[in-house]
Amino acid sequence: MTRPPLVPVSEGNRSLPSAFRSRFPDVAHGAGEYGLVSVVIPVYNRGDLLRRALASVASQSWRPIEAVVVDDGSAEDIGAVVAEFGGVARLVRQTNLGVTAARNRGLQEARGEFIAFLDSDDLWDPSKISAQVALLRARPDVVMAWTDMRAVDESGVVLAPRYLRTFYDTSYKRLDSSCALPVVGPLGALAPGCPDPIFDAPVRIGDIFCDMLYGNVVHTSTVLVRRTRVVAGGGFDPTLARTGEDYEFHWRSCFFGPVALIEESLVSYRIGAGDQLSSAKWAYERARNALTAVMYWLDAAGPAMKQPPRNVRRRLAELERWCGERRVLLGENGGIPHLVASLRHDPLEVQSWVLLLIGVWPRSLRNMLLTTWRSRPAWVRRRH
Repeated sequence: MTRPPLVPVSEGNRSLPSAFRSRFPDVAHGAGEYGLVSVVIPVYNRGDLLRRALASVASQSWRPIEAVVVDDGSAEDIGAVVAEFGGVARLVRQTNLGVTAARNRGLQEARGEFIAFLDSDDLWDPSKISAQVALLRARPDVVMAWTDMRAVDESGVVLAPRYLRTFYDTSYKRLDSSCALPVVGPLGALAPGCPDPIFDAPVRIGDIFCDMLYGNVVHTSTVLVRRTRVVAGGGFDPTLARTGEDYEFHWRSCFFGPVALIEESLVSYRIGAGDQLSSAKWAYERARNALTAVMYWLDAAGPAMKQPPRNVRRRLAELERWCGERRVLLGENGGIPHLVASLRHDPLEVQSWVLLLIGVWPRSLRNMLLTTWRSRPAWVRRRH
């Protein structure tokens, strides 16, 4: 197979300002091994789930492929699980530093031309990687491809066959898909080498960098990204530890050029488990990291961020309110500054006014008011 010339992503339409680029670690260098897909899997205990995840990597129709398992200080014998997949997987160990550091360590160890991410409790369909590689080969201008996903419970029972737009409900409602991410055709027509079972899957391609202001639309376990993007843009922001680090990373990928969504559920995403980083106990950190990402990009993008000032203020007000809400719900006084900041951006942010009033009441009355707040209608809760 003749290797096509590689065009570094940084030589495209946009390049990161040097001061902004220095925020992110250099985790990859060079073009990588041609054709190889490196799968970065961070894990902390959960050996049984990891075994299933690795089996889904081993079952991929695409070759060559490698799984880089980063053991983030587990108490379990993760090495024994990885050894069962010795032809595909290799183990890297580190002290417990959190998922962001684990992903970056995996990126450092990755050798492939393409890089994918898989959480230890998620599973891939056998055709996932083949479909994405075929698309990126056919469209060298596309930086990243992701797919839809199905939601499953801990037993593997399918709860929702198409869950991406449910999980990122608010973001997708604000994304004008017909304009920013239009359907450009079926996968088979765009990438003739794609697997037969998903030949007719619709593919959306577009530049959604500015639209990412309104929230993440990319799920990490569904992503395949070019190594050149990681070389040019760096790894995950180490200051966004433990959870919510993916939003900024995927937004940065969108900065470098068009991205693609394959409208087919090729990933099984486990929901409802208490050990997940998407659980409610991590909500404040997710909110704070989302706010940090928006502040970063508003500062760095300059003219590339083509959004009306009113929309920017509204987004900042929502994120400050989200942060304040989580702190108030935890019974902490730290939510008040966030709520004040929210109202400074948008004095008409009604929920911030309500939360601010709840937050200044004595603790004995605050709990009663918070109970009422938690039972508010779902359409009100979604506004962040």
